[in-house]
Amino acid sequence: GGRDYDPEWSRAAAPRSVFARLIDERFKKAVARLGLDGEKPPLDPGLYRRPVAGGRQLSLF
Repeated sequence: GGRDYDPEWSRAAAPRSVFARLIDERFKKAVARLGLDGEKPPLDPGLYRRPVAGGRQLSLF
């Protein structure tokens, strides 16, 4: 087995290469440009329906 704690594990999420940093920067800019960087709207559970009892095929809409 391996070690219980690997201090390098947390660094895996950080982009290391020039290309990885470029992609990370472009992604963050696109998220901001599209307005996806703000707070998410609350989830409305009323939009969901229970499946029909006894049916073999679930309805998508």
